[in-house]
Amino acid sequence: KDSLGTATFEEVSANPDWFVPNNTKGDYMNHNYGYNLDAVYWAKINLRGHPEKTESFLLIIAELAIGHTRSWNYVDVWLERTNGQIEYEKTGYSIPKENKVIPSSHNTVRFELNQGEEVIFYTRLEEVTEHNPNYIQFGLIKESFWINQTYDSWLNGLYLGAIGIQFFYFLILFLIEKESIHAYFSLILLSFLVISSMFLGDSGLQEIFYPWTNQNNMLELSLIFNCLLLYGFIKYTISYFNYSKSFIIKKILPFYFGLLLLQIIFFLLYMFGAISKIPQPIRLSFIISILIGIPLCFIIALTSGKENRIQRRNFILSIFPPFLLIFLLIVDLFFGLPIEDFADTHFSSFFGISLMLSLVLLAVSTGHRTNLLKAEKEKALQKNLSDQKQINLAISRFVPNEFLLALGKSNIKEVKLGDSIAKEVTVFFSDIRDYTSLSEQMTPEENFQFVNAYNVQMGPIIQQDKGFVNQYLGDGIMAIFPESPTDALRAAIKMQQVLQSYNQQRVQEGRKAIRVGMGMHTGSLIMGITGDENRLDAATISDSVNSAARIESLTKHYGVSILLSEASIAKLTNPTEFHFRYLGEVQVKGKKQALKIYECFDGDLPEIVNLKLTTLSLFEEGIQHYFNQSFTQAALAFKSVLKQNPVDSPAKLFLNKAGRLITNGVDDDWTGVEMMADK
Repeated sequence: KDSLGTATFEEVSANPDWFVPNNTKGDYMNHNYGYNLDAVYWAKINLRGHPEKTESFLLIIAELAIGHTRSWNYVDVWLERTNGQIEYEKTGYSIPKENKVIPSSHNTVRFELNQGEEVIFYTRLEEVTEHNPNYIQFGLIKESFWINQTYDSWLNGLYLGAIGIQFFYFLILFLIEKESIHAYFSLILLSFLVISSMFLGDSGLQEIFYPWTNQNNMLELSLIFNCLLLYGFIKYTISYFNYSKSFIIKKILPFYFGLLLLQIIFFLLYMFGAISKIPQPIRLSFIISILIGIPLCFIIALTSGKENRIQRRNFILSIFPPFLLIFLLIVDLFFGLPIEDFADTHFSSFFGISLMLSLVLLAVSTGHRTNLLKAEKEKALQKNLSDQKQINLAISRFVPNEFLLALGKSNIKEVKLGDSIAKEVTVFFSDIRDYTSLSEQMTPEENFQFVNAYNVQMGPIIQQDKGFVNQYLGDGIMAIFPESPTDALRAAIKMQQVLQSYNQQRVQEGRKAIRVGMGMHTGSLIMGITGDENRLDAATISDSVNSAARIESLTKHYGVSILLSEASIAKLTNPTEFHFRYLGEVQVKGKKQALKIYECFDGDLPEIVNLKLTTLSLFEEGIQHYFNQSFTQAALAFKSVLKQNPVDSPAKLFLNKAGRLITNGVDDDWTGVEMMADK
């Protein structure tokens, strides 16, 4: 120590009493002489060159009070060679950057040490800039190593930055898409980031993990994240290959993951002081878990099935770089390959690069695998949608969509027992006349084909006119028209017209023409789902249904094709569009109130329609006389109708009824209502 700061190099170098003998042989020199801000310090170092080669070195003078090299404003260095030559260099924090050997390093000088040469360094340290040093450290490193270290620092920063970016990317991706493979890959990246940052001294990230990064428990913290790394990598591999082999999944992995959890618990207990030392079996089990975990990933990859051939190739290529580097180092260790210098100076950087490359390739493979899974899911979804569409289409053939919509349901899955709705609709019934006698002439197969051929032609007409078939009743049809009886009447007329064409075909084939009666009634109706929990059925419950069925049955009695109630007539959008004949009131079975019924003859053969139009006024005159009890005048009117249209069944019916009343007389309570209870 030069308390006055007045000593010169010549005085110091000529007087050996200035220096305390050093017997530390390369260890830290910690001689506490009461450092103070005003003192100037001198140091003397003896060095000998390599016996076989000349090398360039960097001498770094650092104080270790606060861990950096800013403490000296001025550093003077003299190098005394064997031949007496003196080399001088000045550096320090206050010296301009352009005058320093390394601009970013304040207290560093460069020199060359010749082969076998002995040299002496004298250093003068002046003006502490921040704090008193506890002791002074002189670091001697090869210049090539310094360059490599600087290069390695950049690579380490690039490596850690790339891992950090990947971690946040896949973590956010997991939070958005909820894909487990992204969560496991995020865990892998986090584990690598923590482990690497703790052991890369110049990474600048150790403080993040404070207070767990001191020398006492850094190893245990790294072991915890190694366990998490093994867990994440195995789960990632399983997810990557969509692995499902029961023996590994059910027998091996629960035991393996339990072992990892046990290790983590012991490491945490030790870190927080709950136990004084980690049991030897736990340390041994950690080594075993590594020896099991890595091969286990390869086993999962190799046994994942032929369909994963591309994924297996990408997976192996992704983890190849770091494993290749480790393999070369092991080979060098046992066989002495000429990569010793490389391992000494570049191992951490190149291992970081290879690991970063591996993680990038894994990320790309993960993205590729995710895209494949998305494509498979999309394909499966499209297939499910297609299948569901087919199912819905098939179901709609049994339970019409219109029925579901009327209940406020969009599909059959929403339907539940007890769903119902009250609605005013027009109920339509049709029935093939003399079907029993027709069926007796056919085999069961021919019978089925006949009914099916008839329904195939009639069903679409109902749908075209905004109705839906509620039930096929063998030789009959029950349909519902939710909007207007006009739709039902138009459908009935079209069905009769199609039947005429169908009958022409049957007659040409030598078969008998068929007749179909159709009846409709408009009124309130309950549509709903009935049955039990195991068997549901779409049902319609209402007096309107019964009335419509009874009106349809009257078509046979009156010998007409289409009958409708007064309630339907009243709701027609444009009644003048159609042609009707009033047939009076009937008391049908199950009804207390008589119904007024009307014949619509627009669906008859064209020639019949013309005849009924021609005689319409005579027929209406006869009906009026009949219900006024003027039966003689009624009979004359109906006879006139039959004279022009001999096949007019309602005219025949009322003529016969008028004749009986003329002969038998009329009861005092006669109203003209037709009692159909026994029909």
